[in-house]
Amino acid sequence: MTTVTKQEVEKFRSELGDSPELQKTVDTLEECDWILEDATTLIASRAGEPVEMGDSLLENLVEKSRKHLCKSEVKAGWTDLKDVLDILKEILPPPAPLAVACLFKLSEIGLRNLCGSVESES
Repeated sequence: MTTVTKQEVEKFRSELGDSPELQKTVDTLEECDWILEDATTLIASRAGEPVEMGDSLLENLVEKSRKHLCKSEVKAGWTDLKDVLDILKEILPPPAPLAVACLFKLSEIGLRNLCGSVESES
């Protein structure tokens, strides 16, 4: 279970601006007592995405994102949260707040550490 803090939200706002997708994600996090996995599931279900009980939607999104972001040709194109969010919006299913939720988890892992386990799997 991942709990998002208000400090993390403020960090995102300072780096991403107060975008509508960030605000929607924050509103949903607040509804879900700041639990990221619950908010991700709620965002997806409200968008009509099929979500099964016990399905780790957030972990699936993170793994898909990590594998894509760590490809050498993609990795060279991102340096900060905004760059990563732009890529996530292209590769993840809509709505955009799912990408923001995924970005919160990737940020927790650490963007600098993100590709370590993918590179060791190669």
